[in-house]
Amino acid sequence: MAKGGQVRRALEKRFTKVRQSGSHITFRVDGGTAIYAFHDARDLGEKHLRMIGKDFGLTLGQLKELL
Repeated sequence: MAKGGQVRRALEKRFTKVRQSGSHITFRVDGGTAIYAFHDARDLGEKHLRMIGKDFGLTLGQLKELL
């Protein structure tokens, strides 16, 4: 289980942050954009990690490697 802040920092390593409004962060992903909208302290289970990975074009394994 990962915290929202850990996942956010991992995505910031790989993708360019375009803008932020509150807890919603927009990243540039392969010519498009994807929004990450989880609070830093929230626990994210495998289901949420899989959904985030899909939004960003990553497999669950690739996302876990970034963490």
